[in-house]
Formats: sequence, structure tokens, C-alpha cells
Amino acid sequence: IGDVAIPDKAEETLARNERRLAGMICHSKAGFAELKSVVDGLMKNLELGHSIRECDSTIFIPGRGVDMYIGRNFIGSFGELHPETIQNWDIGMPVAAFEIKLEGFY
Repeated sequence: IGDVAIPDKAEETLARNERRLAGMICHSKAGFAELKSVVDGLMKNLELGHSIRECDSTIFIPGRGVDMYIGRNFIGSFGELHPETIQNWDIGMPVAAFEIKLEGFY
């Protein structure tokens, strides 16, 4: 859990901070299904009903990344990181990761 600086794209300055929760699974067989179980369990324990929709973020493998919503409000994303992303960070094995906005419901 930590603060994330959100830039103001029009002004190219810091606009605000957001508190977020992030995590990852990193091992030779890490994948979407394992991470989805973790995220679903977390959301159930927090008693937060959520829905998911496939996303088009290039950080994830196509078809293996989703955006999360509570009602119509976007709250985060999770999925399997694209091999190029893994290579750029020199991780060396599959990674599934999530990031959830905490503002407004913790």
C-alpha cells in the first residue's frame, strides 16, 4: 500500500496523490487464474462487489488483463505482464500483478 503521484497531463505537473494497493505473483507458472483468485478473495474479504472487463493495456498479454469496477467506477487492473514488460524490468520469469485504488472505500 502506498501513495502514487498522478500527474496533470495538461500542465505536466503533479496533480494529486492516490493511495493504492498493489501486488504480484512471480514464479515459473504464475498466471492470470492464480492472480484472479487472489484478487477475488481480497475483494470478498473487503466486502466489495466488483466486476471485471477485458482491458487493452499494453502492459499485459493481450486477453490476459482486465480492468476492475465497483459499479461504474474504475478501481484498478490486473493480469499477466507482457513478456516485453518482464524483459524491460529484467525479472526473468512470468509475473501476474494487480493495482487497486483505495480512495473512497477503505
